[in-house]
Amino acid sequence: MSKRMRTVLTICAGSVILLAGVVCYLLWGKVRIQKEVEGTAGSTWMAQVDGDRKLSAINLPGTHDSCAWNSDFAFFSQCQSSEITTQLQMGIRYMDIRISLDKAKESLVMTHSIAVCHEGSNPFGRILTFEKVLLDCYTFLQENPTETVVFCIKPEDDQAACRELLLAAIQEDPDMWYIKEQMPTLDEARGKIVLASRFTEAEAPGCGLIFYWEEQNNTESMEEAFSVSQTASGTRLYVQDRYCYGIEDKWAAILYGMEEKTAQVNLDTDIMLQFLSTKGTAAVGHPYRYAKEINQRFLNSELRSDTAYGWIIMDFATPKLAAHIYRTNIQDFSQ
Repeated sequence: MSKRMRTVLTICAGSVILLAGVVCYLLWGKVRIQKEVEGTAGSTWMAQVDGDRKLSAINLPGTHDSCAWNSDFAFFSQCQSSEITTQLQMGIRYMDIRISLDKAKESLVMTHSIAVCHEGSNPFGRILTFEKVLLDCYTFLQENPTETVVFCIKPEDDQAACRELLLAAIQEDPDMWYIKEQMPTLDEARGKIVLASRFTEAEAPGCGLIFYWEEQNNTESMEEAFSVSQTASGTRLYVQDRYCYGIEDKWAAILYGMEEKTAQVNLDTDIMLQFLSTKGTAAVGHPYRYAKEINQRFLNSELRSDTAYGWIIMDFATPKLAAHIYRTNIQDFSQ
């Protein structure tokens, strides 16, 4: 073989290896998964909150696409870097739970759109099931009965089939759930999962807090960042979920929510959801890129203990971010 031919083959082989590496990074490359939280403050922070307060009036740290810490096409789909138990330990109390049917259409698995979520950190590991998520939450709540967690469940598959399997799962452990249509007080919700859901009106579960809002997938900034809808019980629901905004437009929407909208909304009677998460203006995005900047800006912002901000929902949540939110509910909080 000539020297020229060997050079060509070497270049071709190197190009193939480089391309394969890029493809693997885009499909499976993910942010490191955090498995432990130092300290216990985040696990029990609700013990210091007045149990007569409506849950809507408590500033809850939340996670967007809570189960997408180890998902297919991770570069595009990963939204968290901690498993469910770790999120609960750091103080997360609102979870965005996306469900789909398994291949046999007999049970529920966790997905982010078409990306399937997996247990642990192995990209080829066991598929994460709804049953496993519930077990982790039940265990945490039994060990920390002063706490509660809101499950906002969104079906990403056949809604009727997902609804039936969801209701069946609830009936297996009904004492672990709060499924009334009215917003509970903290005492009513302690030790339980509060059911909220984002089904269509025709397929709604018929129990729990029924949430609905139009997809906020516009890329151009709007003068009013929040949409307004109503739950089944008539409670007004205010949502800022502009997940296709660039960094500056998204941050402007977040500031508007924290500084102006919160003054317009009575969270003793209404509900406000404020998403820090965005994927950016491109057709597909890399959530971590935006979360890194937005989360740091949020950490640097001042949150007041006398202000109800609603439920603040993040990509790539951390203990510091969670504490930044839940400390506002506790006048004499100390680490």
